[in-house]
Amino acid sequence: MDVNFSFGRALSLALLALLLTSSAAILKPYDLLYENAVRSFTEGDYTNAVRYMEGALSSYAEVTSAQVRCRLRCQDQHPFDAPFRELQFFEVVLHRSACINTCIEEKIGTQSMHKVSEDVLQDFNRRIPYNYLQLAYQKLKQPEDAAAAAHTYFQANPEHVEMGQNLEQYKNQEGMLEEHFVDREARPHQRSFSAGVRLYDNGDYEGAIVMFEKALVEYYRADVKCRALCQGPQRFEGHDHLLYRYSLHELISDHFTQTLHCDHECVRDLATRPGRLSPMENYLPLHYDYLQFAYFHVDMLEEALQCAHTYLMFHQGEEFMTDNVKYYQEVLGTLGKPRE
Repeated sequence: MDVNFSFGRALSLALLALLLTSSAAILKPYDLLYENAVRSFTEGDYTNAVRYMEGALSSYAEVTSAQVRCRLRCQDQHPFDAPFRELQFFEVVLHRSACINTCIEEKIGTQSMHKVSEDVLQDFNRRIPYNYLQLAYQKLKQPEDAAAAAHTYFQANPEHVEMGQNLEQYKNQEGMLEEHFVDREARPHQRSFSAGVRLYDNGDYEGAIVMFEKALVEYYRADVKCRALCQGPQRFEGHDHLLYRYSLHELISDHFTQTLHCDHECVRDLATRPGRLSPMENYLPLHYDYLQFAYFHVDMLEEALQCAHTYLMFHQGEEFMTDNVKYYQEVLGTLGKPRE
């Protein structure tokens, strides 16, 4: 495990001490908490390692949530209403920026100005904090918490042989139950979809309908969140704006191009299970495919027709679904239409 960090020890300790004595309404920067967690771990202070690391994870989740809420709120308050002139465009951009900055500072305090390094962001994306937590909880003889941390880390890092071995040891310990092995970062939409597939395969079509409908609600909610996070700062690969001079419009174009690329990647990201490099094929349309068959099995043909139409919005003209649509239309005597 790599525990070497390039943070300024004295500066981070001073900042952390200041933040710890500040108002409880001010959220502590998660990278400083993370650094102190790692330092406590290397010094054998596992109690503080857990305290700081759990705090870092909580802070990270709150920051992300605040960013989503504020960007969506300010987007609604300051929309791009077409048609508009160039000056109106910049006026909306400035108002939206000021709105977001004010909103985030109200929710998480002055750390809205705090810049987290790319390395720390990558560690959180790769669930590295749970690797430390698993080992710290193990040292503190808290096997249930250790098992949950190990399972959470392993879901995103299935190639980690040592963690896989640790999980097997936890499973063999007396008193350990299946519910102790939870993914603390589980994606609700993927969990509901998997549950729907299991129920469908077992012939419980009513139960499957409930789970697939729930999965769709959670999927679109996750999609909105993902796209909101795309509105943040973008990385311009191969573009060093300190060395090259760009016009204002070129900079704006670069930014929105990166934002659109990020939006597009949300589709792949939401369909990709932890630890996998590739997304599940045909992920979102499959919800409607399963639903139309499940509704057919419980004799809810109007709903089945609606889901079949919706599936064809993704795969226009696909033969098997087109045949299903014709069947439902003949039985019902109506053309039907896709979901809005």
